[in-house]
Amino acid sequence: MRYGWPGLVLTLTLGGCDNLSSPSADGLLPIDDVAVHIADSSPVQVSAQVVGALPDGCTSLGEMTQTRVGQTFHIVITTRRSGGYCVQVVEAVEKWISLKGSFPPGDYQLQVNGLVRRFRVG
Repeated sequence: MRYGWPGLVLTLTLGGCDNLSSPSADGLLPIDDVAVHIADSSPVQVSAQVVGALPDGCTSLGEMTQTRVGQTFHIVITTRRSGGYCVQVVEAVEKWISLKGSFPPGDYQLQVNGLVRRFRVG
């Protein structure tokens, strides 16, 4: 006696990077949260805890840039997406970034990929 279903066909679909004509693309890391941490030190040291997620197995972290204009910090974290087939698995990302420069008492602003956090020193 034979068991099973005659003619059953299984199809496996891998999603994500279905555009094979574009082998790679840059983007921005989607940011879920940013927390500012001010160390009780002299001189004052400030760091940012950035939490985000890579959307699939084809996407990896790219470059990170940090600029400062007055009391405002701008951080940009890019992603790189490779071509081919990939698995639809979200990968959590947590980065700790030291903010550069001196921090006299005052109000500051931090922007990470468009998400804004305000903080006060002193």
